[in-house]
Amino acid sequence: KSHAVIPLHTADRDADILSPAESICPKLSNLREAAENSHDYKAFVTSNEYKRLRTFIDKELGKGTMTHDALDCIMTTVCTDRPLPAAIDDYGRNNTSTNLLQQIYESEIQKWSFHVTHNDGEYAKLAMGPLWSEILENIRPFINPDDRQEQPPPNRLALVSGHDTTILPLLVTLGPDVWDGQWPPYASMMIIEIHEIIDGKTDRNIFKSDFMFRLLMNGQALTSKIQGCPPDGDLCDVQILMDRVSPFATSDRDCNSHTQQHPAIQESKILLSTWGGVILVLLFTLASGLLGSLFTFYYMTRRLPCRKSSAYHVGNGISSYHDEFDGFQDEPEDVDGGENAQLKTVAALVE
Repeated sequence: KSHAVIPLHTADRDADILSPAESICPKLSNLREAAENSHDYKAFVTSNEYKRLRTFIDKELGKGTMTHDALDCIMTTVCTDRPLPAAIDDYGRNNTSTNLLQQIYESEIQKWSFHVTHNDGEYAKLAMGPLWSEILENIRPFINPDDRQEQPPPNRLALVSGHDTTILPLLVTLGPDVWDGQWPPYASMMIIEIHEIIDGKTDRNIFKSDFMFRLLMNGQALTSKIQGCPPDGDLCDVQILMDRVSPFATSDRDCNSHTQQHPAIQESKILLSTWGGVILVLLFTLASGLLGSLFTFYYMTRRLPCRKSSAYHVGNGISSYHDEFDGFQDEPEDVDGGENAQLKTVAALVE
């Protein structure tokens, strides 16, 4: 009996499309900066409430400790029933208005997601474009027979294993009302179902094509929150989804940054984005350091580091020297003046 083959696709981290990556798409940095320069963002980060929380964090937890990664670590600690730092160990003990951990959590979510939602999710659309392109590649063969070029037929189930920072921007791209402002919890699942109309009784004024879709987030239908979908149903014409997503669903994104960098800087970033480039830079750095050390040693001593100096007695309590190199000795020249000539040589070296 033959068994089904499940294709598994992976990607290097420097080419990952499952989360926003400004190192891969520099234009994302421009969009984030534009959001952070907006009036609403500045009003948020300069508000008394935000300053109060930041002061508390810097004092009790350490300045600069509360980053997105740190918040992720804190929430994993909560979800696995392990103890939190004493200063914020009040989760579930007070109501939301006085619960410090909840306040910090919501504040950091708002700060992180601000640029993702800004300007109708422009940042999220650019970041998630390649992933949406792959998702639509799985949908098109079912809704358009002309796209069925694969043999055997396309997979009926496509599973993408991503992150919380995958689900959140995906929801944002579907419209301003789809994401509820809450961080996706552990083991979250976002599902897009494609349904074919086969009963002939469906209202064609609402469902103009032969296919419908349903959007689920952790079992809750969100389809009605997408603009253009029926507000009182879980199903919506698939063409609305295609029209919403297709304009930015592409792997060929415009990622050119508006901030032009010197070509040498751009080439350096490309070089350092690979392990081979990092190793090459390290080897070059070590070689440069070694050559610099050799030059400095020779400049200061006028001899190579493989030459060893030793002393021998020449009389009257005065020591002279000779250099050894590969087993050969340089003896003092026999000149008139004998010991006096040798003494002048020693004095010159000591001075």
